[in-house]
Amino acid sequence: MNLTDVFFFLCFFSFRCHLTAVTAMPASLSIARIWRITDTMNDTATLPGHDYHGNREQRVCETAYCNEIDVLEEQDKPTDILPIKMARKLYRSCMNIEAIEKRGIKPIQQILDSTGGWPMAMPVREWDPHKFPWQKIDKNYVTVIGNSAFYNIEYEVDQNNTQRYVLTVDQDTEYPLASKRDLGKIFNDDDTYALGIYRIIQAFAKEKGYTLNRRQLIDDVAKLVAFEIELLTIIETDKETHASSTNYRRLTIEGLQKWYNSSGVTSSTAKMNFLEMMQYAFKLANISVNASEPIVLYNPVFLHKLARLLGNTPRRVLVNYVQWNMVNKFLYFTTQDMRDIMFNMSYSSYNISNYMPRWEVCLLNMRMKDAVSYMFVKKYITDDVINETKEMVERIREELRNRIMRAQWLSDTVKKSLAHKLDTVETQIGYPEWYKDDQAMIQFYEGLQIGSNYFQNLLNCAEIDLIRSLKEFRGIVARNQWLDYPITVNAFYTQTVNAILIPAAELQDPYFTPLLPNAINYAATGFVIGHELSHSFDNEGIRFDTDGYKSDWISSDAMQKYEERATCFVKQFGNYTLDVLDEHGKKIKLDGKLTEDENLADSVGVQVAFSAYKKLAQQKPDTKLSGLENLTSDQLFFLEFANSWCSSVRPEYEVDVVNSDEHSPPKYRIIGSLSNMAAFAQTFQCPRRSSMNPEHKCNLWN
Repeated sequence: MNLTDVFFFLCFFSFRCHLTAVTAMPASLSIARIWRITDTMNDTATLPGHDYHGNREQRVCETAYCNEIDVLEEQDKPTDILPIKMARKLYRSCMNIEAIEKRGIKPIQQILDSTGGWPMAMPVREWDPHKFPWQKIDKNYVTVIGNSAFYNIEYEVDQNNTQRYVLTVDQDTEYPLASKRDLGKIFNDDDTYALGIYRIIQAFAKEKGYTLNRRQLIDDVAKLVAFEIELLTIIETDKETHASSTNYRRLTIEGLQKWYNSSGVTSSTAKMNFLEMMQYAFKLANISVNASEPIVLYNPVFLHKLARLLGNTPRRVLVNYVQWNMVNKFLYFTTQDMRDIMFNMSYSSYNISNYMPRWEVCLLNMRMKDAVSYMFVKKYITDDVINETKEMVERIREELRNRIMRAQWLSDTVKKSLAHKLDTVETQIGYPEWYKDDQAMIQFYEGLQIGSNYFQNLLNCAEIDLIRSLKEFRGIVARNQWLDYPITVNAFYTQTVNAILIPAAELQDPYFTPLLPNAINYAATGFVIGHELSHSFDNEGIRFDTDGYKSDWISSDAMQKYEERATCFVKQFGNYTLDVLDEHGKKIKLDGKLTEDENLADSVGVQVAFSAYKKLAQQKPDTKLSGLENLTSDQLFFLEFANSWCSSVRPEYEVDVVNSDEHSPPKYRIIGSLSNMAAFAQTFQCPRRSSMNPEHKCNLWN
């Protein structure tokens, strides 16, 4: 494919975005970059067996994983601080398959035994239904898995006082199977899920030396699966939650209990005691809570639906489910046989035959992420990279500020308010300052015990994490408190503290490489920065003021005009359709409302990144990329941006994205944002009224 073809495809977007398996990585950065850019136009694509979509984020993950493996597999040195040695020991315990196989499922069985056992994995006569009702088991597990089996207890920055945290209760998002789309496929079209549970139960019965009645076991499995179906049907999807305006209530724990009780369900199987549950959890950190503790309840209708479901469900089924929920959380950390069963239960509907290698499993489940991040940034992140990124942030912030100040539809007062909010956005770049203090890292992990038993190590880490989290709840919210780990391959904006995070993992190839042309770095990392800064003014972010309070701080006239402009993005993306057909043979449309905030941030983000790059190029002419000298710097910018999102996506995954993800599928993130840019059309001379140069373009600020 020659460059003329590339430009043609960009204008009309017949862009063939694929991820091709690379057997040998070219040596020079320049060649590697050409390889990746041109590779996305290949027709022959293969995917890693364990994944069902591949894109730029996947590739930066691979880079980060390689670097993390490098620091974890190094030999301990006398100068290494204790947390480094503990993290490596934790990793080695995870990699010790022989020891894990030898312990088998016994660690989970011991947890089950401590709460009366798993009824369906034991003879009927062995289970005492009165000694351990589901409520007692659920309470005991709150300090093991960190939540109830039926709802989430968390905390967030209090919107009434952004210096404090407030407890939240919401529907669970991590049920053993929490995708509505999968109900028909997994529960009706095949028996993979039910058969998986059947085999797991047999393994636990064998562990105890029990012989089960086959008819009873089949009946138990059928009733458990039926209950899961009913539970999943009362869960609001992201799309449903997004559309609801009544999904938030501020109460006390006492008020929460009254709301739940107002469902009118009086059955003993529906009884819940929220205060007792929370007091039990906080006791672990010696923190007291009482009935007057403020709490935010999300999706209040869900609790009434849950009460009715629990009230109509036999206690045996409920205990079986609570135990299954716990087993499901830990089973993957036991034997290969159990992992195989879990894998088939989770991914059979995606036709995936292989799963990730052991080293990758151990990295993804690494519970000492701060220690690994500490090692990672020490070895791979230089001060020059941090400083260059900070400079990029300020250049892009300035461009966004200029666009706000030039917006003719805003009054001067509103412009100044918005600009002030932008100026005060806290920027977290690379890694937190406390990583520079070895003693702070040592103190952070004080009390944690890491040995050779991987399962026990996981429990120890979970307990320390929970205690630390509970103690943090009573503390003061710090605006400079980090939003995530430096090794996280993702960037964030948080409204309640008005802060963005660009973690260290984002500041490496293929997102950021200091030796490459600025066009490439601004198209990749610059876009990420512009995207996150723009979230402070998306349809949710603009409702939060400079200090993180949700209020009417913008005039109603300005908000009305804002909504009119934002609606353009809703309509634009709502008109895009997938190439995949639904069950009725019709093309599936994107949900422009669900994805509104992300689409807006994409469009504004790439615009301000490009503007910042152009201004920099005027001050400092950019270098050429060897091998692509015929490209102008502007063309290189847009090619790199498109390359960032080119993906090979399985159709079933793409349908999942449309139904539940607040991001548009990668292909439409490219099409939608670039077709809104006159600069893109000019760069590639796209004809007027072509798909990538429409007559009407969505633009928030101009």
